[in-house]
Amino acid sequence: MKKRFQNGIIFAVVGLCAALVSCPSPAGNDSPPPLTSSTLIQFVNEGAYPASVYHDPQRSSLAANVGPGGRSELLGAIPLDTATFYPSFILIIDDTEILFTPNRAIEARIDAHKTTAIPIPYLDQLYPDKTTPLVAEAYLSIKNEGGNGFRLQSGVNSLLPLGRSEVEVNDGETVVYRVSDGSAQMYEILSSAQTYPLGGYGITQFEAGHLYTLTFKGAAVTEAADQVINMDNLSPQGDLPALTGLRA
Repeated sequence: MKKRFQNGIIFAVVGLCAALVSCPSPAGNDSPPPLTSSTLIQFVNEGAYPASVYHDPQRSSLAANVGPGGRSELLGAIPLDTATFYPSFILIIDDTEILFTPNRAIEARIDAHKTTAIPIPYLDQLYPDKTTPLVAEAYLSIKNEGGNGFRLQSGVNSLLPLGRSEVEVNDGETVVYRVSDGSAQMYEILSSAQTYPLGGYGITQFEAGHLYTLTFKGAAVTEAADQVINMDNLSPQGDLPALTGLRA
């Protein structure tokens, strides 16, 4: 049974290759085509989820951020019969963001001396089955209302929240972790020298494709919510939200 989430977090990005300003030319010149070039491209996001565009399948070289219903800046490009792009998306469940990188590619023809609009595909078109989990990992979102800082521990190790550089989570903050599929017994919250096993919040097992959300209130135990990350549970966005750093 689906439970709604009360906390916020993790995820959009759309990658591409070979045709954008930072890509080397076929002649081996690493200088990008000038923006005064008459060969241009523009990414069009007609979908309901924030997107970014990358030059490569590893999504390591950012080209553009495109909000829902938006367009990227015009980008100088090299004419190609087939330019290949690699999409990723930020999925949003209520206020929770999850970075989603599908195993799909986009191909487009770029004609010389023209402006080519390259559409970002609709998630509904890529995944018509609205009940299938979209991600292969499990995620844990924790909101700190315990009055003190905490750390999520796995054995003796303090875990780093996604998009953060510090393991300590201050009072009032919400963070998200990517957790291992399987038993939750190895995880516990450490706060003011006290430990709080996740089993006390009703979490005994992590399942891939699920987002678990809980509010930490110290000794006051609140049961965690569990929701499948699928099309049925996503929250379409009209504007690009302030992302919470789930980029790892």
